[in-house]
Amino acid sequence: MGGMLCSNISLVIYSVALLYFVYKRSVDSISSLTVLKWMKKVAWFFTGYVVSSVSYFILMFADLIKPEYDYAISLAMSAFIYTTGCLGFRQPELFNSSFEIKQRHEIRYEMS
Repeated sequence: MGGMLCSNISLVIYSVALLYFVYKRSVDSISSLTVLKWMKKVAWFFTGYVVSSVSYFILMFADLIKPEYDYAISLAMSAFIYTTGCLGFRQPELFNSSFEIKQRHEIRYEMS
């Protein structure tokens, strides 16, 4: 039980830090509005996963878990993971190091 508690606490802390990081950034510091929008989507889907995981832990700890809740929460967690993966496949250039270099060159020569 203690390991699951620590796991959920770390997920909540990471989720809050991720949302803070994403919303404190400006377009200039991230190099592209597309990247910023993508990061916000991923942050929110990860937060949805964390909420699902924590709610499952709370229901289990309070001994309120029923099979209907178990399936619904598992489905929600799976949907958040699947959607985050799909976001990565839709924009593979975000994981390519040449994307950031290309963006910098475009910005540098934009005014000339």
